[in-house]
Amino acid sequence: MFPTIEYVDRVSHFDPNSDYHDFRGFFVLFWIGLAIMVLTSMLRNLTETGYPLQIKQWALFKEKIFEVGMVDGAMVSSTALSLLLQKLLLPNGALRWSHSGMIIQSVYQVVWLVFWTSYVHHDLSCSRLTLNKIPLPS
Repeated sequence: MFPTIEYVDRVSHFDPNSDYHDFRGFFVLFWIGLAIMVLTSMLRNLTETGYPLQIKQWALFKEKIFEVGMVDGAMVSSTALSLLLQKLLLPNGALRWSHSGMIIQSVYQVVWLVFWTSYVHHDLSCSRLTLNKIPLPS
């Protein structure tokens, strides 16, 4: 009633023990696709504005350099708290990963992600107001 399925070994390009394990076609295809996308965007900008790249964002890069540096530093240093948490979860640490460590780490990651995402959304809304004030090239 049910057909029998016979599996046959096939060569896989992703098998590290295969003769074809050095297949990099997807990586090459990704970079070719990315180059085509960038060139297409540059050509579209060139025909629409006369410039290969849109320059109107440059004012945002120059506006709050010190604040951006401080926020980036705070974001990077706040990830170091995760390292301290992992030190507590070592075999001789105060906490155990299987009991409460996994929950504490997950809660910390969610709080970190929500905090920095909300900060970025708030900062982007302020930046959009500034970007709208920049005159378009004629």
